[in-house]
Amino acid sequence: MSFDDLPPLPPQVNPDAQSYIDRVCALSRAALKTARGEFDIAYGNDYWQKIDVFVPSVAGHQNLPVLCFMHGGAWVSGSKEWMAFMAAPVTALPSIFVSVNYRLAPAARFPAAMDDCFDALAWVYRNIARFNGDSRPDLRRRTFGWCASRGTADITHRSVSRSWLAPRGHQSMLRGERGLRHACQESCARKSRGPHLSAGTCAARRRRDGEPDHVCQ
Repeated sequence: MSFDDLPPLPPQVNPDAQSYIDRVCALSRAALKTARGEFDIAYGNDYWQKIDVFVPSVAGHQNLPVLCFMHGGAWVSGSKEWMAFMAAPVTALPSIFVSVNYRLAPAARFPAAMDDCFDALAWVYRNIARFNGDSRPDLRRRTFGWCASRGTADITHRSVSRSWLAPRGHQSMLRGERGLRHACQESCARKSRGPHLSAGTCAARRRRDGEPDHVCQ
């Protein structure tokens, strides 16, 4: 991983954030000593366009579910190097954990970061089978998750959009649209302590609670 040549990142807005970053970087450095996988894989030509793939400590698994994690940082800060400490609980399931870097503003203007996240996802979809990951197009048979920032929530929404995925040659991934919507509606139902909600009711519940709309619409 790129700890040694990681460029300086801008100061954090939250004064407590740097202590958190120092702590998770220490945990991540320690985790790398025993982690299995392939790191600093380039999915583009820019320094930031890299991913880390963590696999289970025991070999031999097939068709493993995959969790893709795009770090937070308001598109201006953060790096995949912060996230290695998260890999062990995921790979122990067993599953594959993928940590994604993307270009940051202001050096890279929007939508560069979002484009990078889609390109990274497309790379994973094309290549994860060589790590024994499940790359079948039906999202109900595997897991692609995004975390950490409002922007990545938007990626989840747009992941079913032909305008973003079709140019990358992955129209087949659109078969997951129904599965993503169903999962979102189930989440809303749990929060409402009621039955499975329709798309309209799910969206209304989110607006009532001040939450962003997702793929339930």
